[in-house]
Amino acid sequence: MKRLPDPLLDAAAVIADGGAPDWTSLEARGDARTQAAVAALRTMSNIAQLHETLTSSDPDSAAAPAAPLEPGTLWAGLRIIGRVGEGRFGNVYRAFDASLDREVALKILRAPGTADDDTAAVVEEGRLAARVRHPNVVTIYGAKRIDGRTGVWMEFVHGRTLEAELTEHGPLTADALTRVAGELSRALAAVHAAGLVHRDVKTTNVMRDTDGRVVLGDFGTG
Repeated sequence: MKRLPDPLLDAAAVIADGGAPDWTSLEARGDARTQAAVAALRTMSNIAQLHETLTSSDPDSAAAPAAPLEPGTLWAGLRIIGRVGEGRFGNVYRAFDASLDREVALKILRAPGTADDDTAAVVEEGRLAARVRHPNVVTIYGAKRIDGRTGVWMEFVHGRTLEAELTEHGPLTADALTRVAGELSRALAAVHAAGLVHRDVKTTNVMRDTDGRVVLGDFGTG
């Protein structure tokens, strides 16, 4: 495999450190292979900046979750069954999509009054994540902003988090760890192939469903 030109390696290092390289200089290079690499780097830099904007806010100043949706409420055509989780960025609901006859997990992300730029970014990120199709990655079905609420809905995974398993049973065996690592590696490969960076891989964001499948969820939109 050919090495990328040193300026591109330097640019990648700047992006990894949270900075912005000299795009004008990089984009002035005429080689087609270099231009393609610069375009890919710029895409990854934009995604990294988006995630930084969404995840680096002070916990004490984060927006409070919107008032809970009551069972039976309709939101974006989804009928709320009940709340299954909550956090400083919003609530997660079990809901039913009658149009496709399936249960979904609906995450309401922001309180009313959140800046339009922020919520538009969340919706766009949800739409990008919906491009990923892999059995080890939670499937995103849609994202909308309605009446001051921003929501992303996705596959409802029947199971529990890896964090819950570790709390109850302790460390994984070597065989179990190898399997989980393998499935997560395939999940991340699918995410990266779609041009995305997850940036929040942790045991609370990994589910194991009732048939044993390991599922990577929560792309940082929550």
